[in-house]
Amino acid sequence: MNSTSSRPSSNRWIRGLAVLGALNGLAAVGIAAAGAHALAPYFVERGVAWFALAGQLHLAHALALFAAAWMCERYPRSRLAPLAGLCFLAGIVLFSGSLYFRAVGGEGWFAHAAPLGGSAWLVGWLALALAAWI
Repeated sequence: MNSTSSRPSSNRWIRGLAVLGALNGLAAVGIAAAGAHALAPYFVERGVAWFALAGQLHLAHALALFAAAWMCERYPRSRLAPLAGLCFLAGIVLFSGSLYFRAVGGEGWFAHAAPLGGSAWLVGWLALALAAWI
């Protein structure tokens, strides 16, 4: 019996969060390049600052997905480590996504989803801390 068959659900979270971390790192760098070159003429007032903040926090939370994957491996019975990863992913979509969208003049409910994303990140970091603590 190999180690992956003894903890299949934990292994699935580890691999999934690591893949999501890598893909979000790729996306953050690609979006930053697009913003610097192709999207720059479309930025609204304060759009450059919104886009930069979105990119910085997007990349930081791509790395946080790796931290959640590591915590899933370190504490395979924890339900909080996978929750943290899901919260980090939700925060990327809602916070960074909404700021990227607003930077180029996007309107509607999604343009104002940043507080939901920030809240998701806070819950994610708390869940990660609790996963290590308990």
